[in-house]
Amino acid sequence: MKGYADIGIRFLAMIIDRIILFVVEYLLTYLLIVRTIGVLGPIWYLILILINLAYYVGFEGGPWHATIGKHILGLTIVDEYGRGINYSTSMLRYLGKILSAITLGIGYLLAFFSDKKQTLHDMLAHTYVVNTSEARDSAKQQIICLGGVNAGKTYPVGSGGVLIGRDSQTCGIVFPSSEAGISRSHCLVTYNPSSRMFVVNDRNSTCGTFKENGRRITPGSPAVLGSGERFYIASAKNMFEVRNFK
Repeated sequence: MKGYADIGIRFLAMIIDRIILFVVEYLLTYLLIVRTIGVLGPIWYLILILINLAYYVGFEGGPWHATIGKHILGLTIVDEYGRGINYSTSMLRYLGKILSAITLGIGYLLAFFSDKKQTLHDMLAHTYVVNTSEARDSAKQQIICLGGVNAGKTYPVGSGGVLIGRDSQTCGIVFPSSEAGISRSHCLVTYNPSSRMFVVNDRNSTCGTFKENGRRITPGSPAVLGSGERFYIASAKNMFEVRNFK
């Protein structure tokens, strides 16, 4: 379980949203508008577009960071830093949904080929849909050292995160001063309880912090990792795995 919402539960959330929107659209556009003032044609379609826009942008960019369907099923939309998205990102994601739809649904199908279950509109807005329905109180967030001098050791990720580097005074995971490529304060790993995602932030290290696939994490642009994902510092031998245990 990496925290990213499965396609099936996202589809179910979409069905719930469509039912809600159908009821709203019928009540507002037919009963209140069409039958009372006889508005049809282009104005009617414009009203439908505005209703959908207000629904998706309003709910996904609001406090829930999810539509009603997603919220019911325990899903949340987060950005690349593991934070709930704002209204501007929600708007960009909504415009991306239009592209996903007009490509005969191919934009939605991309989620089947993405390891992080991203649709086209997720990719365009740099967002992820994560499953937050599981209990968090009993969760234990840990970093597992898979290689290097600390291989086999595990470290808890507290509220302040875990700093990795050579400075024994400030770092929670300490490398010896003789270890090549490791900076004094190399990277910081934190945990976002709202999204249940880990965030890896490089601290301007000399030799870099990388995702498991070799992609370097740019300082100031943290990488979001789900439970079970890996990253390394300086060299692939210094591999770590983040894990959300219960």
